[in-house]
Amino acid sequence: MAEVYGQAEAQSLDDPDWIRDMTECGLVLLSKDAKIRSEHVGEVIDCRGRVFLLPEQRTKAEDQIARYVDFKHKVAHRARKPGPLIYMMGPKGPEKWSLPN
Repeated sequence: MAEVYGQAEAQSLDDPDWIRDMTECGLVLLSKDAKIRSEHVGEVIDCRGRVFLLPEQRTKAEDQIARYVDFKHKVAHRARKPGPLIYMMGPKGPEKWSLPN
């Protein structure tokens, strides 16, 4: 997001705005923001987003990075599917989270 908006603006954007904008750019969202799952599922569904979330925000940064790096092939495979979709990046890899109907 910093490459698109600049660092300062990226930090100040409301979640619905960046979720929509990044999805419209065709990007897959990698995030540690659990609010996406609890507060912004509607936006993910509406814009047909593809989201991979870390379920525990308190995990050390190197462990967060490792989850994406260690399972990059699984993430890439699942990210090819059309959205909307949300996967939780657990210690055993991405697990599909059921979206409400």
